[in-house]
Amino acid sequence: MKLVGGSHDQAIIDSELDFVEGFVGPHVSRTRSNLTFSADNSQDMPSDGLQPDSKAFDYYASFAIHYYSLLLATSLEKAHPTLAKRYRERAAANSLAIVNLFAPDGSAIPFGRSMTYRFATSAFWAACAFDGVEVSAIG
Repeated sequence: MKLVGGSHDQAIIDSELDFVEGFVGPHVSRTRSNLTFSADNSQDMPSDGLQPDSKAFDYYASFAIHYYSLLLATSLEKAHPTLAKRYRERAAANSLAIVNLFAPDGSAIPFGRSMTYRFATSAFWAACAFDGVEVSAIG
């Protein structure tokens, strides 16, 4: 609503943006040290994190948080340029890690039965193209 001049509560917007940032950080760097790109965790891979009693890793957040963040970056470019820049830099920094979540033939991780999971695996690349993010050279 804010972007179109409607009634909004900035505190709620800020709270929700902070919530999204909670998917990024030391919970990943402690468990997946090869995915850490920055000392302050700002470039870490988004994740739900490892479950304490399982070796399973929920890859959905790794794809989806980038997707949603890049859509926000496009929308928030004028209102929050610093945030938009952070989202773009994080996506670019994580592109090499994300490509490693695919098989050499390009097939996605067979994780989850829903179409949401299947969409999420390709959505990162579409969002990068949509937002003009240059990803690391692959191949």
